[in-house]
Amino acid sequence: MQLRFTPMEIDLDSSTLIDAYEVWPYEVKIFEPKLNQSPEPLYIIRAKIDFPQQKMIVKKIACIIENHGDTGNLFPNFQELMKIRFDEATKLLKLRYSSLSETEIHKLAQLATYKSLRLIRIMPFLLDENVEEIFLDNPDASIYIDHRKWGRCRTSTRPSKNEISALKTRLRAESGLRLDNANPSLKTELLAEKFQARFSLDISPLALDGLHLDARKLRRKHFTIPELISNGTITSEAVAYLYFYMLRKRNITVIGEPGSGKTTLINALDLLTPSDWRKITIEDVIESISQTEFGNHQTRFKVEPLESLNQESRTKTIEIIKLLHRAPDWIYLGEIQTAEHSQAMFHALTAGLKGLQTCHGASPEQAIIRWIIHHKVPAVCMFDLDMLIHVRKLHLLGKDARRVAGICEIIPPTETLHLGVSDINLQYIFTWDPQSYSLKLTCNLNETPLFQKIKKLEPVNSVQFYEEINSYKKIFEYLASEQIFDVEKNIETFHYLYATKTKLECRGSINWPIFLDSVQRYIIGLNS
Repeated sequence: MQLRFTPMEIDLDSSTLIDAYEVWPYEVKIFEPKLNQSPEPLYIIRAKIDFPQQKMIVKKIACIIENHGDTGNLFPNFQELMKIRFDEATKLLKLRYSSLSETEIHKLAQLATYKSLRLIRIMPFLLDENVEEIFLDNPDASIYIDHRKWGRCRTSTRPSKNEISALKTRLRAESGLRLDNANPSLKTELLAEKFQARFSLDISPLALDGLHLDARKLRRKHFTIPELISNGTITSEAVAYLYFYMLRKRNITVIGEPGSGKTTLINALDLLTPSDWRKITIEDVIESISQTEFGNHQTRFKVEPLESLNQESRTKTIEIIKLLHRAPDWIYLGEIQTAEHSQAMFHALTAGLKGLQTCHGASPEQAIIRWIIHHKVPAVCMFDLDMLIHVRKLHLLGKDARRVAGICEIIPPTETLHLGVSDINLQYIFTWDPQSYSLKLTCNLNETPLFQKIKKLEPVNSVQFYEEINSYKKIFEYLASEQIFDVEKNIETFHYLYATKTKLECRGSINWPIFLDSVQRYIIGLNS
């Protein structure tokens, strides 16, 4: 029942154990790399088999439930299939091995389920919340991972050919997409009760060695803004500034390299929106957070991924254009990837729609170059962007860390005729300070391009502006210091905050100290 290891020599007895924890029904051990080898720690995960005979029990039960067929739904999805087989395994274990305890039955039923699905070597990585991304370069290689705490780690796990074949079959079934010589790439999500992952799979003839796999894990327990403040991703002052403009429906684009935390940030920001806003999301792989159960108005659309050959309908571009007739207050476009996506996004912005989206780029400047030069978006359209956030994956004190590295706005032009890339200038409001390892304010907040726009729309002066910003900052600081990271509690807090603010505005003015005290008392009551 132990995982099969690669032929490479691993002397664990002489290696230093640096971490150990349980991922039920597995146990994880992480060993320090040797100085004369790769700098990557070694991640070892094994099933918790207490007695040799339990290995045979798992094998027998797995064989039975795999051969029985899956009753009920003729075409169960992955989550349904897992439950069907787990329930069947549990019944069989109770019937045949009455001496087993409830804990043992639960553990062995899980292992039998994974084995019956032929995913016994992949499943531990999917279950471990500390694993952020899973890589397999080719069928003869070992899996390696990105770990939340230890960064890039090697493993000694190599899936068998049967397991690779089973995974390909499962991903095809989940996506409904082709995977063959004519369409050798597939992107889809795999959902289960205990994990959610976005898989990118490539096969021959594109993958020269036969197969390439990249599985990006989506954290089951979603990050909230207070947690991102607590772990150093962003500062309370920067978030307060963002929140001020979110409430005024200004557009926010998060830019960064792959794996830098773009989606994590826009999801956390999206949780702060008022309950009366009508929100619409458009994604090819679902990464947004479902919020209807928390009282928000939210409609989510799933479009065809780029890898699909069926690009004549349900494309992201078409659905973005259709947003103009769906009356959203706030849009969530997810990842903007192609020239067509970019042109459709700017079309929506020009029409007055606002919301959140992400874009790959090494910096905001390079994202603008990509939009104008590579995606052929007219330079004048850049002025429909309100705020650009730059996120990066930095190597700090020997470990990888995701940080907001800058927040900037586009400086309005003196004229709009014949604009080119060189005419687009950015004003950085917050920038990364490498000396203090933190985000620093670089200007007066009441002198930014966006504040000048806001002053033309509402009667707000600098004193009122700073009172509001500082109130939000204190609220975010309080939530972070008290470690109130729960999604539902955060949503309820900001629903209350917005309702209270709206009520006071209807009376003519807001006494910010009283407002702040009311919100803090609400949080205390919510958390008690």
